[in-house]
Amino acid sequence: MNNEQDALNVLGGIDDLKLIIQRNFTAPCISCPTQGSLHLLPIHEYIDHVIHFAKTYPPAGNNQVPGASTLVSLMKNGTKEQIDAVAQILRTVKEENYIVNRFEPKLSNAIGELASDKAVNQIGDIRIYTGNAAKLIELKSFKKTTISSMASDVDFVNQFKAYLQNTDITSIDRLEYLFDIRKLVKTQNTEADFETIADALDFIKPKFKEMMQNNYMTIFNNNPNLFNIYNLQNGLPVNTPQRFQTFLSEIDISHSIFNFIKVK
Repeated sequence: MNNEQDALNVLGGIDDLKLIIQRNFTAPCISCPTQGSLHLLPIHEYIDHVIHFAKTYPPAGNNQVPGASTLVSLMKNGTKEQIDAVAQILRTVKEENYIVNRFEPKLSNAIGELASDKAVNQIGDIRIYTGNAAKLIELKSFKKTTISSMASDVDFVNQFKAYLQNTDITSIDRLEYLFDIRKLVKTQNTEADFETIADALDFIKPKFKEMMQNNYMTIFNNNPNLFNIYNLQNGLPVNTPQRFQTFLSEIDISHSIFNFIKVK
């Protein structure tokens, strides 16, 4: 797709673009940058991301990308929480220059995700290819208050377990949990809770470690090959649930096993 008119056509025309703009009604504008939802980009940048998405990932036609039409529908009809999540997806694919071959947004409840889908969604909000292998990216438009309860959230835990069973996840770096920098870091949003990305990660990673420790048996058994590449401090391989439990007690959040957790 070569021009903005083509992108406008696949979105449904000028009236549909107006609707997309209206649905993102809490976004700041050029003349009111400190008003509205400060974690959202100004509306003119959001429009740029919408057009880029329509040009790059057509929701219809011979070259359509699976799931793109769902995102377009959410742009037009979504709740505020869904629009927040969609905005994160659009920003991510443009800024990271991903080559996406599938979108799988599950965006229905107050935190932008349908609880019943979290346990069964093994696809990822974005499925990309890096080299010759697939990578699943789960985007989280969470604030600190939601992150605080992740380790004990049954649906969140079950979603993580389900990802580990996906055949695309042949190593832990084939999975990425991407938390929205604009919800978390003050350089992007003065109302956020953390001064830096490092501060945010220092809060998020322990929640994942706690979740793994609390569920070490099932997490290990869901995909042992992800963990038997690691060794205990005594040199023994992490090849049983019990050794995985010991391994988690020996490491801190700087360990590479937690590198799949990002803030962008």
